[in-house]
This record gives sequence, structure tokens and C-alpha cells, in this order.
Amino acid sequence: MALHSYYSKGGPFARRCLLTLAAKGLNYTAHSLDIGKQEHRTAAMLAINPRGALPLLQDGDLLVRESQAVMFYLDRAYPDPPLYGRTPQEAAAVMQEIAEQASYLEGPLKAILGPLLFGQRVEKLEEAVSAAATSLRGEFDKLEARLQKQAYLTGDLLSAADINSYPFFPALERALKQPQVSNLSLGLTPFSKCYPAVGRWMAVMESIGGAD
Repeated sequence: MALHSYYSKGGPFARRCLLTLAAKGLNYTAHSLDIGKQEHRTAAMLAINPRGALPLLQDGDLLVRESQAVMFYLDRAYPDPPLYGRTPQEAAAVMQEIAEQASYLEGPLKAILGPLLFGQRVEKLEEAVSAAATSLRGEFDKLEARLQKQAYLTGDLLSAADINSYPFFPALERALKQPQVSNLSLGLTPFSKCYPAVGRWMAVMESIGGAD
């Protein structure tokens, strides 16, 4: 079947899908849509995707919305290499890591990325960023210790857990270069200096491809 990936350029959720396609070595047609121009809400797009949500995967007649659903579908439809583990134990480790990312990482990451990259309005921006950074430092310390011992988040093989979280890391580095907060000493970035094992993992993830 013909694979089509519809996404907004530069978004971390889109990058999850593109990384999964790259990790699987799949051929697909890329459709980069400009949200600012409402290209995701044209009549043609709404005809195949009434919610107008991105990213969106089309595989023949099948449409899959939401980045994690796209990741999971691609792993089931194109199982080599497996990204959710080969055994029940490996699958549990991957899903546990993804659940913990949602619980502990994504909230403070979005608190920083939302206003700095996506224009969300936040009162007392510097205070909000500093508070989120405090939460992130503890989590990054844990990641650094783990990645000093193993290549990927759940062991020595790439998994969906890596793909699920990685796109937020370069986005965070971009966000903290914004002039509104560049004067803050947050101790988070650059990762290559503050968290070298995390920085090495990021370089490996970037080498997979899937960027646009």
C-alpha cells in the first residue's frame, strides 16, 4: 500500500511519526502542511480527516491520527524492526517508559515549549520556565545515569520509548535560545555539555533521519 504522512514541519509530534517511518526503512510520500496558512483545514484535507488534526498517516484506505497511534500502527503493520519489544517483558519496559514520560517529562517540557515555540501566552514567563526547568533537571539526571550504562532508554536496542521522547529534546534546546529566556541559567542545555550521555543519545537518534 502507498504510505502518506501529513504533518506540520518542525513539530515534535510529527517528528515521532517521521522517525518511526525512518527507523522502519519505509518509503512514503511526505506532505508538509503550513498550519499558519490553514493548509490542514482545506476542503480536500477535511474530506479525508474531518478533525483537521496533524500528524496524520494514510496507508491505502486507512487513516491514522495521533502520533502515538501512528507509531503503534506502523509497528504492527510493518513489524521489522520491532519498536515495542519482542517479548512481554520488553513490551512492558517500553510502555512503562512511555507512561513515565507522559507523567513526568512532557508536562514541564510543554510548559517551556508552548510559550517559546508555539506562542502560547503565559504570565510571568521567566518564572514559569524556571519552575519547569527545576522539574526537568531531576528527570534529566535520571536519564543521564541510565544512558551512561546503555545505548537507549530501555536497553541496547532502539524502541518506541526513544522515538516518543526524543523530538522534545532538540525542541527544548531551540526554545531556550529564545531571547526572552536566554539570560536564564537553567543548567539544562546544551545537552552535550550539561548531560553528555543524553547528548550522545540525541546524536544517535538524529542519525536515524526523519527530519524535515
